[in-house]
Amino acid sequence: MVPKQTATTPSTNEERTRLHHRRDFIPWSFLASDHAKYLISISVAALAFILILLKINHELFTVPINEYYDFAANTIQIERAKHFHELLGNYSRWGFHHPGPAFFYVLASGEAVLHDWLQVVPAVMNAQLVTILILNSIFLFITIAIFAKQCRSRLFLPAGVALSIYFVYVVNHTVAGSAIVAVWMPYVPLFCFVLFATACPSVASGNIKQLPILTFTGLMLLHGHIAQPLFVCPLAALALSAVLLSQGRQMGLRHFIRVNRTLFLISIVLVLVFATPILLDVMLNNPNNIHNILVHMSGYHGMQKGWGQSLKYEISFFTFLPNPDVVLQSASAQLISRGGSNPYVVVYWCFCCFLAGLTTGNLISRRRPVPAFLKYLMAEVVIIGLLFFFWSRQISGPLYNFNGHFFYSVQLLILLGMGCLILNGVAPTLKWMSIIALSCALPSLMLIAKPYFRNAETGWERTDRLIASLPPDMGLVHVTFPTEDWLEIIGVASHMKREGHPFCITDDYWSLFGHENVCDDHMIGLQNLILAPAPRRCEAPCRTLEHDEQFVLLLSPYPWFKPPFQIEGDGVSSLNKDFYREEEGMWSSKSSTIHFLLAPEAEKGLPVRVRIIGEGLPGRPVEISLNGRHIGIISAGQHISEFVVDGNSFRPGRENGLMFKVENAGPVGRDWRVLGFFVKKVEFEVFNCRGPSRELQNCR
Repeated sequence: MVPKQTATTPSTNEERTRLHHRRDFIPWSFLASDHAKYLISISVAALAFILILLKINHELFTVPINEYYDFAANTIQIERAKHFHELLGNYSRWGFHHPGPAFFYVLASGEAVLHDWLQVVPAVMNAQLVTILILNSIFLFITIAIFAKQCRSRLFLPAGVALSIYFVYVVNHTVAGSAIVAVWMPYVPLFCFVLFATACPSVASGNIKQLPILTFTGLMLLHGHIAQPLFVCPLAALALSAVLLSQGRQMGLRHFIRVNRTLFLISIVLVLVFATPILLDVMLNNPNNIHNILVHMSGYHGMQKGWGQSLKYEISFFTFLPNPDVVLQSASAQLISRGGSNPYVVVYWCFCCFLAGLTTGNLISRRRPVPAFLKYLMAEVVIIGLLFFFWSRQISGPLYNFNGHFFYSVQLLILLGMGCLILNGVAPTLKWMSIIALSCALPSLMLIAKPYFRNAETGWERTDRLIASLPPDMGLVHVTFPTEDWLEIIGVASHMKREGHPFCITDDYWSLFGHENVCDDHMIGLQNLILAPAPRRCEAPCRTLEHDEQFVLLLSPYPWFKPPFQIEGDGVSSLNKDFYREEEGMWSSKSSTIHFLLAPEAEKGLPVRVRIIGEGLPGRPVEISLNGRHIGIISAGQHISEFVVDGNSFRPGRENGLMFKVENAGPVGRDWRVLGFFVKKVEFEVFNCRGPSRELQNCR
């Protein structure tokens, strides 16, 4: 007898299957496959990792950090990025900016959300640190996800988390706070490079769906540092060539491109977006940043480091030396013994050797073919090592650790690669809930070693005091400081920009403070905010805002002069346009002007002797003019030049300008600056009409 069907009895095999899946999905009803469970597991593990890192760095949500040093220079650029005005990457000490502002736009987005909108952090630098923590964690867990896809074991996810935590611990033990929670730009690209270097072999082995990941991270790196084209372009080209040769040949190139046209279109759009700020800078500015980079590269051509020194520098990243520049100055660097003097490094070496032994034994005993992804990864590690060796030979200046900090990424790639080989095929059917529980529990290990996962930047007490001393009624101020002390004052300028207090600087600091903050030619009504070595006199209307044993911060109007007076190149008594300041004076460029105020009561018509103390360069005569009137020419080698100027050339009660014009000014040697004449001091005094007869015509 055939049973009568009811509303609750499945009538077909398809319905039975559907109902079986529905029951199986409780409480996983939103999951449709193992792949979805794998993605959820990765996401949950990443969330647990981020939350524990935020717990360790909980002070980022309560204790404000005033940006200082390089962080302040970056914050000024990030502020421009929030208004879509930034076209350049972070500054280089060699007179150019790194190629693009991609990381600044990411940090600007974090500032806008965390500080401006949600107000969950007390200061903008706190927002930057939380943003970079989250960004690096995302890069890391996408990397782990790509590796996990290549391993036939669900155990790789917790293993990858554990290996990554150990790697971060070792790197941060060497250079405090340089991994995961670091917003200093030389440290920022580390995990972006890890993901890029993982996406390349994945695409090369046939996973074309990860092409947008390869493109995005590669472009981020190209924006982030001038050295990255050397790594990104060859590795990306090799990955694309490999997948085109394999799948393109198998499917036909046209069909392959047509099938994957969406992926290629996304990558092309990314290229156009990332190219836009660089192209805009080229079109809008002359000279542009690309020009400045090329000038630097040509100036240091042929200045490569020695083969041995470069090799020792590369090895120093495996011996975890925080200051290889000091070690490499000696012929015998003793890298192994120096690294081995640190117990944590020895333990790390032993652990790596243990993994290498397990990997070798696994390959020999199981006799399984190595996955194509890992073959490409091994080849890539060798290529990166060779490229880094070449790069280290080109580095300008000392071989600091931060020059190649991203190279630590190779060790994480090796660790994850060995873990993938060892675990391949081990416990492939372990329950996902167990994997999630283990992956979420492992980040708790960071709580045991909190100092090595904590933000190392907590501000600087002097910057805090300088900021607190600023009066609310300053108006527009010119920020004046000794060249060597720009790191002391830039945090104050960054704070003023964010708080809406107008300020300006001279042209020679535009790369740090921004073009829009360069002073115009108008001095009247402009005050001078002066950071100077202590002690320094300050008489009314000058005000002392803050002082300690080393520095004093003053607020003073520009003085109104009447002869005799003198002007030095420190910017305290004059506004110096288009000069490059140094400790004992300033270099003029092709056309530079010293602007100063002449008192209304200054006597009119009397001739004035102008004495210029400085030094010219051979073949670069200097034409001197006052308020547009030619007064003479200075030849090279003259240390003191005197001119008697008609008193009617001056403008009492107004701003005056002494111009230095050097038609053929330009770089000297490897100096990127456009140099003309070096000005130490300019003196003005009423000319004595009883002098030699050859000067009497100036007394009429």
